[in-house]
Amino acid sequence: MGLVPKKKGYDEEKKPKVAELDENGKKILQMLDIFEGRATQKELKDSLNFSDAKLSLILSELEQMEKIKKFKRGRGNVIRKL
Repeated sequence: MGLVPKKKGYDEEKKPKVAELDENGKKILQMLDIFEGRATQKELKDSLNFSDAKLSLILSELEQMEKIKKFKRGRGNVIRKL
């Protein structure tokens, strides 16, 4: 009676692992190096030809790994490599 059921679809294995950095994450970090460590999300999207959703997901994972920091600027985001 005191047990809480797991949410449907939730799986511990699906959480991003801090040590893992996939190929797309590496491409974003390389592009930030080209932009001298700072770029807008739109600049990254246009340079890498990623969809808005894909880029946003990868940037969120990189921010969780503490590889980047996102700052809200107007209607867009500025991405800074840490």
